[in-house]
Amino acid sequence: NKLLEKSSSSDLAVQSEAPSEEPQTGGPARRLASLAVEQLDEEGQRCQLQSQAEELGCRNSARKAKDDSLQRCVQEQDGEFRPALESQGALRRRGVCTQCKSDRTERELEKVEVGEQKSASRNDPEEKEGGEKLFKRPCRQKRENSASSESEDQDCCVPSCVADERKAHISEIDAITFSPDSSMLATGGSDGLIKLWNVAGGCLRPTQTLEASTGSITGLEFNPSGRLLLAATYNNAAQLWKVGGRRVKEILTGHTDKVTAARFKPVWHQAVTGSRDRTVKVWDLAKMACFRTIQVFSYCNDVVCCDNVIVSGHHDKRIRFWDSR
Repeated sequence: NKLLEKSSSSDLAVQSEAPSEEPQTGGPARRLASLAVEQLDEEGQRCQLQSQAEELGCRNSARKAKDDSLQRCVQEQDGEFRPALESQGALRRRGVCTQCKSDRTERELEKVEVGEQKSASRNDPEEKEGGEKLFKRPCRQKRENSASSESEDQDCCVPSCVADERKAHISEIDAITFSPDSSMLATGGSDGLIKLWNVAGGCLRPTQTLEASTGSITGLEFNPSGRLLLAATYNNAAQLWKVGGRRVKEILTGHTDKVTAARFKPVWHQAVTGSRDRTVKVWDLAKMACFRTIQVFSYCNDVVCCDNVIVSGHHDKRIRFWDSR
């Protein structure tokens, strides 16, 4: 009986375990089926996105081709219109110069007419009370003065149009001066450069560029021989250059603020500098040393020199005369 009971209990256990295995085998199959469906959906979405990307790529390439064609058209039109614009600018400049010449001719004709009227009025006889006629004869001094004034008017003609124009410096130009023989021009700018120009023939031709300072060049002057160039800088110093040299010859230091002016004195081997430190200094260029300092009570903006006098212009709206003996 015990053996029969055990066998019957084991059979019941097997029967109870058999239905529980079916749901375990059915769960993974459903999961696999759902994963397959999701994979198919994702594949479809990927294909759709890929097709959209290809379509966008085609559109971009078409737009790029269109932009390239438009750019080529613009370049072609620019090439066609540029000569016309250049010729128009040349014609405009030519018209301005022609107008200037015509204005100058009209002024000269007016001067000639005025001169003829004056000469006619001088040569007209005047009657005295007795009826005899006398000519007005101006004195010799007046005749000479009138001739000199007419010649000066003919020689000194103020230019009314630009003969030559070009960009000389990177930033604004603060100083400009001619050499004594007027064959060379020196310019200094806020870019710290000094440029030398040949002005023979009325045209500017650059000859040399000097890297003078990290600050502005505020003043320039040639010595009477034209071989030396004195420059005032915002580096609290003045620089002495030899024309044709590549490096600064001497640096005049001693000011405590920006140097605004630098001039050669008529006395040989002497120079004068003015500064915002309210001083004017006189220099011996043979010794490269300052031998006199003048307290000037205000910012010094410029100086000029003659034999025994220094004249300084100041921020306080005053000019001051100093005996330099």
